[in-house]
Amino acid sequence: MTIFLLALFSLTAAAQVADPTRPADASMADGSSSNTGNSLGLQAIIVRPGKGRSTALIAGQTVRLGSKVGEKRVVKIAENEVVLQGDNGQEILRLTPSIQKNPVAKPRATTPHVKQPPTGTSKK
Repeated sequence: MTIFLLALFSLTAAAQVADPTRPADASMADGSSSNTGNSLGLQAIIVRPGKGRSTALIAGQTVRLGSKVGEKRVVKIAENEVVLQGDNGQEILRLTPSIQKNPVAKPRATTPHVKQPPTGTSKK
């Protein structure tokens, strides 16, 4: 009997863990929805070099720069966000809304002050 209760308890605990393969806009098993910060459901971004070649997956629809998502137009596709422009202004959809990426300033390169022999001369 104890083994049965232990197995039942472990199954119940495992059912409470969120599925990491579940799409960001899908509902949880208990009926609640995950709050990812993007109401339209930004699911993926594929960044390709060249203007207008990047694509994004929003609510199951593949979009490019200039495409429409509902009544809004895609005006920017970046590494972690998609910007939509509509009548009510811009909406920014982020893949990871709780993470803000701040670039770090690169340190200035220092050059060693070593005298070099003039070119064309040989050492003796």
